[in-house]
Amino acid sequence: MAYTALLVLGGALGGVVYLGTHPGPSTAPAPATATSGSANAGSPPAAPGGLTFVASADLSPEEQAVLERVNQVRANPPAFLADWNQVLAKQLARTLPCTETPAMLDPLKAYVARPPLAANPQLTAAARAHARDELARGYMAHVNPDGIGSNQRVIAAGYPLPVGQTIAGFTYSDKRDAVNTESLFASRASGETTFGAAAWPDAVDTLVVDTCVPSRGHRDHILGVGGTSPAELEIGVGGISGASPKTKLTEMHVVIETATKNDGLFFVLGVVYRDTDGDGHYDVGEGVGGVQIDAVAAGVTTKTGPGGGYALPVHDGVAGELVTPAGAKLPFAIKGANSKLDLKLP
Repeated sequence: MAYTALLVLGGALGGVVYLGTHPGPSTAPAPATATSGSANAGSPPAAPGGLTFVASADLSPEEQAVLERVNQVRANPPAFLADWNQVLAKQLARTLPCTETPAMLDPLKAYVARPPLAANPQLTAAARAHARDELARGYMAHVNPDGIGSNQRVIAAGYPLPVGQTIAGFTYSDKRDAVNTESLFASRASGETTFGAAAWPDAVDTLVVDTCVPSRGHRDHILGVGGTSPAELEIGVGGISGASPKTKLTEMHVVIETATKNDGLFFVLGVVYRDTDGDGHYDVGEGVGGVQIDAVAAGVTTKTGPGGGYALPVHDGVAGELVTPAGAKLPFAIKGANSKLDLKLP
């Protein structure tokens, strides 16, 4: 029987939540690291027709699955209450360090749709670096043992965080311990060496349920409520699994960084995939990398990352079509928010 402990930590909350155990090994293997590969490394490819090439974040299949789940639940939170009730029911069947009831999910009935988040390379680099550091040094916290928080990490990664600007009533800080991040940690202690494909998107549902966190801060962050969250347009996802030198367990760490440049640009984003299992949505391993996506009306082009994801910056009010070399055409229009367009290949 596998032993899996899940811990969730909220940056502004400073609390750790123990979410219990569940039996059974995963049937689908996961790599030792979920951050391998970079479709856009090195010099950018030549852009066609005078278009400017913009590198999409090189999310791995596992990281892309986390992002797809984030955007899926943001699009219509109440639609996923049944899923979250199942998560909560499993947790309530175990001993928890707090008292919770199914009513803790009732507020989700009133959560409204939020625009999708676009994967950003710099935010992803910062999230990955923190996930790797957690695994290597045996901790799980938004502020690392050196006292450095996520805001400083994303700035160091090259993201132009608008420090000092007031956005949605909140001001980004560059203090050492300032954070705009969420983390999840899981470990296995029965000799298993992998986490299954479902473990990665399940991390998002764990954050949304937010058991034993009275403020529901993780839930609000993921669903775009409070602080800078309502105005944030971009996300970084860092996922890694492997043997911890400190705990000697196989661990999975998922770190999410969200932010905005506040520069007036929005994003057309999505995923190119083949629905090999016919379930109607993206799963780990279904993404198609290296697909060229042109947005002529916006003057930009990109290629999908290893997980099949892409994101293109577009000015507000611009409308046109996304075009692929295979001739697929997807109409888009930016109206003060990001727009998500997925392409399902035969």
